[in-house]
Amino acid sequence: MIDRIFHEGEKLVQERAGERAIALLNGRNIAMQIPAAARLFVTQQQAAILAWEDEHGQLWSRLIFGAQGFIVPSDNLTALTLTIPADAHEQIVRLPIHHPVGILLLEFATRRRLRVNGTILRNYENELEIAVVEGFPNCPKYIHKRHFHDEAEQAVSDVHQAGTSMDATVREIINNADTFFVASRHPERGTDASHRGGNVGFVKIREDSLFVPDYHGNSMFNTLGNFASYPKAGLSFVDFERGLQLQLSGDVILHFDVAEDQELTGGTGRWWEFRTQEWKLIPFHSAIKWKYIEASPFNP
Repeated sequence: MIDRIFHEGEKLVQERAGERAIALLNGRNIAMQIPAAARLFVTQQQAAILAWEDEHGQLWSRLIFGAQGFIVPSDNLTALTLTIPADAHEQIVRLPIHHPVGILLLEFATRRRLRVNGTILRNYENELEIAVVEGFPNCPKYIHKRHFHDEAEQAVSDVHQAGTSMDATVREIINNADTFFVASRHPERGTDASHRGGNVGFVKIREDSLFVPDYHGNSMFNTLGNFASYPKAGLSFVDFERGLQLQLSGDVILHFDVAEDQELTGGTGRWWEFRTQEWKLIPFHSAIKWKYIEASPFNP
């Protein structure tokens, strides 16, 4: 039964990395509902990463905010309701019923995170009700501790830009990033939202492509497995200082066993290459003030 949890792309990458046995062990944490122990955690969150594919076949991810309680699990933990902030409504409102989406709940201050993959039950005004297909906790690796709160007197950026090739601003945000989020999907198994972190500059820009090191993780390879089956991604980078979010959508190429890059990949020799097709630069919905506390002790 546990073997059926993973699709062919995940199995391929697990086997190529020599981590299939560990994946099967960690896969026991995947359930068809939100874990009972995570009920309170869900209701306490003020941030979530949402992943989806739009009507043009482009994948997107977006960090959204709300007051505690803006995410509510159902009584039987097989669904959750997410209140969509006004600034994200335009992107989310067109998603149809039964459309697959991924949600990542990430508490930066404690490095706790929960992944929920599901399908839309109801998309009504500013609420999104999602049926849980998979729910499971993730390890705290590569999450940098940060604390955030609303700063009522802080000016809110009104920047809105878009393009198809990376300009100087896009490159600057990526070069200064220590964190980003990624949407991936499998044609039959659904959409997933995940987190990536490292030292500032861990994402390399080479010509018009981004190269992302694949550090040691939980060995399940949900993201890379999706890439192996469906080589597209949606990335979101957060400019914590200026209150901006950079969304990119494009194609992915996997690179394995790159011997000369062992140090840059934390010893895995694995990269994934992202080729941008479209990007959007948007402000946060409110004046969010971030305080950096400390880097992840797992950074290579």
